[in-house]
Amino acid sequence: MQKGDKVYLGHLAEIDYENQTVTFVLNKGGLMEYQTMKLGENFRFKGKRK
Repeated sequence: MQKGDKVYLGHLAEIDYENQTVTFVLNKGGLMEYQTMKLGENFRFKGKRK
């Protein structure tokens, strides 16, 4: 992925290779949320979906 790529509810805002993090900006019903995650973490949903 590259900076600016679209994701569900937002886009990829920043890739920090030094700290191995990525930051997404998400629009949750008009509220802008910044979500930062470490590179390499697995965020797959492992439960049952309703």
